[in-house]
Amino acid sequence: MSALAARGIEDSRAAEYYPGRPVREEILQEIHGDDGTLLAVLTRNRYGATVLNTDAVLIADIDLAGSDTDARSERPRAPRPSLLGRLLGRRSADDPAGRTSASAAGEATATNGTPGAPTAPEAPETPEAPEETRVRERVQAFAAAHPEWGVHLHRTRGGFRVLVSGTGARPDEDRSRALLEELDSDPLYVRLCTVQGSYRARLTPKPWRVGRAALSVRWPAEGPAQAKYESWVRSYESALGRAAACRRVWWNGVGPATDGERQVLALHDELSGSDTGSALA
Repeated sequence: MSALAARGIEDSRAAEYYPGRPVREEILQEIHGDDGTLLAVLTRNRYGATVLNTDAVLIADIDLAGSDTDARSERPRAPRPSLLGRLLGRRSADDPAGRTSASAAGEATATNGTPGAPTAPEAPETPEAPEETRVRERVQAFAAAHPEWGVHLHRTRGGFRVLVSGTGARPDEDRSRALLEELDSDPLYVRLCTVQGSYRARLTPKPWRVGRAALSVRWPAEGPAQAKYESWVRSYESALGRAAACRRVWWNGVGPATDGERQVLALHDELSGSDTGSALA
């Protein structure tokens, strides 16, 4: 992760929307382990949502047919490969140490009511669609094939997200690509992980799903654009309410293998609202 933060994180999908113009993301926070290892970087993506970038925990992104993949979404309709360049122009001074209350949470290693264990989700309000059932069964089969790994299945607005601890698979390795494909992860997302050298997960709602227009000011913003950027952020954050980026639907009960994994999982669950039961956005 240190190399990732040093060189920046380029969203290889940006060329679909801004040909020849690298898109940069503001660094909101750097998350460090007790030994100083950089575990994750939080950034604000091009339309304004907070994104987790990490190589500590494998993250798979699984789309459902008909999911939101229009021009405002996190992925374009076709891949446009690019070399890694500087995405992050500036870092925020709000929290230079990268501290988060989530680092003390998520201490669970089993689903037996241990303090800090992921909360069991309530029964779904609507019957599970056949495609959703297939995804869940595929993920459960994956967990059965790898019983030593912690497997967390989350529902997103447009599909599913799977977080897997214990793999040790770096995002740019062939092994990581094979595991993501085993989970039937979105091919564009798999390519991004390889190019970027980081797994990626959106932690806050898409703006238009909470009544706000997408961020129209590109980072880095200077002069009048900076004031507009900051105004948009305030408006967006005030609209978040109880909306969640994902909801946990299943966990195999295997705890994280390292403190770093535990810290990243807790951060994801806290900031994404995965165990709050809030509406997905």
